[in-house]
Amino acid sequence: MSRWQFWIDRGGTFTDIVARTPDGRIVTRKLLSDDPEHYRDAALHGIRGILCVPAGEPLDGAIDSVKMGTTVGTNALLERKGEPVALLINRGFKDCLRIGYQNRPDIFALDIRRPEPLYQTVVEIDARVGADGEVVQALDAGQAERALQELHDQGIRALAIVLMHAWRYPQHELALADIAERIGFKQISLSHQVSPLPKIVGRGDTSVVDAYLSPVLRRYVDQVEQGLGDVRLLFMQSNGGLVRADAFQGKDSILSGPAGGMVGAVAVAERAGLQKIIAFDMGGTSTDVAHYAGELERTFDIEVAGVRIRAPMTAIHTVAAGAVVRSCISAVLYVFRTLLQDDIPLNAGCLKPLDIVIPGGSLLNPHYPAAVVAGNVETSQYIVDALYGALGVLAGSQGTINNFTFGNSRYQYYETICGGDGVVRRIEFREAMSAGILSSHRVKPPFGLKGGAPGALGVNRLVRVDGGVELLPGCAEIQVEPNDVIIIETPGGGGYGRI
Repeated sequence: MSRWQFWIDRGGTFTDIVARTPDGRIVTRKLLSDDPEHYRDAALHGIRGILCVPAGEPLDGAIDSVKMGTTVGTNALLERKGEPVALLINRGFKDCLRIGYQNRPDIFALDIRRPEPLYQTVVEIDARVGADGEVVQALDAGQAERALQELHDQGIRALAIVLMHAWRYPQHELALADIAERIGFKQISLSHQVSPLPKIVGRGDTSVVDAYLSPVLRRYVDQVEQGLGDVRLLFMQSNGGLVRADAFQGKDSILSGPAGGMVGAVAVAERAGLQKIIAFDMGGTSTDVAHYAGELERTFDIEVAGVRIRAPMTAIHTVAAGAVVRSCISAVLYVFRTLLQDDIPLNAGCLKPLDIVIPGGSLLNPHYPAAVVAGNVETSQYIVDALYGALGVLAGSQGTINNFTFGNSRYQYYETICGGDGVVRRIEFREAMSAGILSSHRVKPPFGLKGGAPGALGVNRLVRVDGGVELLPGCAEIQVEPNDVIIIETPGGGGYGRI
């Protein structure tokens, strides 16, 4: 192999990049997925950073392939930021997908809130085919063309065409697609192609999702393709398989990221000689769990954010409570165990005397797609500080986080700098590199208690080779040159009591 290979997970908060150099070494990068002040796309920016290729310079000569998993489609669905879609369906079936299967998940609920449909409007088409595939009513092409032209005039460019028994007799859907293409619609999802199976509700729901997400996905894919140039670009599908960028569809993107994680877990297990594993991915707002016993397990019908989808997917179970909620409960348990002299067994009943309320939508129990608060360790530290302070036991600690990273295409380094009594770390660079600092207590000091003074603030400084000094914020990403120096002063803990 004489060229680079890249594997990328483009998540909602962070983008993780793993690269293999032409000589077989592994290089990694982690970036914010959205940082418009510094770059347009995290994946392309990360690739350029690893290759040390400036913006505007071509990438294709150095890269063999790029393989990506992405939550772009998932986020668009959860945030309801897809393309405006019109649903075309047989006359008399206007409310078919809204009625659905009449499921009642919470049968005793008095305040029933149904998710709004993804389609913006519905057009009923004069055409009908029987269950045997025989035409009952011929397609009224004139009526259909007038209705489609009116939709186009309203600014709608995405269509989901869903007709009864189209899986058996697709000619009416194909004829409508021809008319729509002549008029100028950009996205046309035909139910007999998206989900060529009986049952109009599942087939229709999936077609609407495809029409709703595919344009969003296509814009992102085109952006990446344009940035990469002539590079083989593959995307992970929800079913755990890779597909060419030009064939990546909205309906197959929902579990793109988690499916990639499961495929990776299986590969690691096989190298370790393990035949049966449970893959556990605890994120900020949700936890994904999957099972493997010799083959990837798949499902065909799922529901995401109130939207039914019928497509082959890796069987992944998502639990709503994520790492932040679990960290909060663990921190509470830690505090109260340290305040009691007796040992408390770690079992299901150890927290029974406590009523832990973590309101939904709060910083400690955010609703997707809200960003989660810091990392699990840092979140736990702040909760512990708050509880000790509220109970009048301990002053605020210096915190846990002085995370410092730097590197280039040859070297990468990561360090968590301990502190608590004003520890100072001084790093002088011998080569040009990118560096990042993630630190706390740079604005608000650790609190004092019982008359004690607050702790000292931490300080991050960059001293340039020409003597210039730049004060860095708590979270910063910078470029350093040879002989530049970064100085990190860790904060001190708060005082307890008067002297």
